[in-house]
Order: sequence, then structure tokens, then C-alpha cells
Amino acid sequence: NPFRLLDCKERGCVELRGEAPQMIKSLSEASKKRFKALLEFLEEGSISYFINPHLVRGFDYYTDTVFEIFVNCEDGSSVVTDALTGEEVEVAENTKRSPIAVAAGGRYDGLVKALGGKQTPAAGGAIGLDRVILEMKTQQILVPKPAKPHLFLVQLGPAARKKSFALLEEFRKAGIAVAESVSKDSIKSQLRIASKIEAAYALILGQKEALDGTVIVREMETGVQETLDLKDIAAMVKAKLKGRK
Repeated sequence: NPFRLLDCKERGCVELRGEAPQMIKSLSEASKKRFKALLEFLEEGSISYFINPHLVRGFDYYTDTVFEIFVNCEDGSSVVTDALTGEEVEVAENTKRSPIAVAAGGRYDGLVKALGGKQTPAAGGAIGLDRVILEMKTQQILVPKPAKPHLFLVQLGPAARKKSFALLEEFRKAGIAVAESVSKDSIKSQLRIASKIEAAYALILGQKEALDGTVIVREMETGVQETLDLKDIAAMVKAKLKGRK
């Protein structure tokens, strides 16, 4: 399998890999469109990434994007892997820790059909549980008790869906439990879920709100809603939840 050359870490392989064609330059128009959308989601969510043109997975059923997730790739790391040469490059002097791969995966849109099912879009990955636990111990991260979500984030349209990821991360950092269903497009179906889980508020983010930098906050019990600025939304929602106790 010639793709093994791209994954090889031996010096001879690395030298040959530098001369190999880059897959990213041979994408179909459909794949280019999907990859561009993926990068836009990452950037909207302020998720750091780098493109490795030689990244391959160990199975042949992957289609389109494959990925690896690392910890300690920024402030906590001393080296990163160069995307072109595969060699480690020093980026900081204040630490000796190297990046640790904790998860990997990709898209496999043809796998279900290959197993006898219908053509089904799919994506997934695997987590190195031992590595995650070790890293949690290193960073002294405690597993919190599951909290009942008092908020449900409703999103409508591509622009709102992109904004929703950054908004979810903002609430997570603020310690506010929020539920979502970003795979659904209907506002009725999403509000139905919000009602089912007994969320106190639904945050409605549509195309207009995404462009205006606002969000509609709807009290589920009364149906009363107001439009608030996305800036400092976590603090404002936290105050509302505190007032209900």
C-alpha cells in the first residue's frame, strides 16, 4: 500500500515523502467544498489546527477528511510535528512536554454500504482512553457530576450553526450546562427537545441573529422572549438562572 509511505517515520521514508504528491492538491470540487466548510467551523470555534498533507489512517474505508487530536500543542508544548517533513520542531523553551495524540478518526461515507447497508454519510473517531486519563491526572482535571441543562441552544441556518459551536464553548467555560441538537434544522423539533428536557430557557440563534451578533432568549414556561447581545451572553444568562433559584 503506497499510503504506508506517508505514515512511515523512518528517515528514508521521510525524505521520499517530501517528494510525494500532496493529496490536498487533488481534491474534487465536492471535497474542496466540504473541507472549506470544515475549516470555517474550526475557525469560528477558535479551535487551533494545522493541515498535515501526509496524514493517513490505517484503514481503507475513510473518505474525505481524516484527523488527529492532540493536547499540549500550544502553550504547554515544546515541539510540534512539521506538516511537510514529519520532523519535530521546537516552539517553546519553557517546557519539555511533547504533543500527545489522544484521538483520531475521519469520514467514512461508503462504509455502511460496503457492509451491505444503504449509502449513509458517517464520521467518527476513537479516543485513547488511557492517554486521556493520564493527561487528566497530569493536569489535575476532576470529572464533574453531570448537571441538568437549564438551557437549550436552537440554531437555524449555516451561519448560525457555525456560531453555535463557539457559543457552546463559551457556556462550557462559564460552567453553564447547555443542551443542543445541531444536526436538526427545524425550530419546532429543537424546541420540542428543549421542552422535553425541561430547559428553563431556549437560546434561538438564526441567520439574522448570527449576522447581528445577537441571540433570542426565550423563557420556555411563559414563551416570553427577548433579544440580547452575544457579547457577555454567558454572564447575562447566568444572572437569569440565578434569579430563578
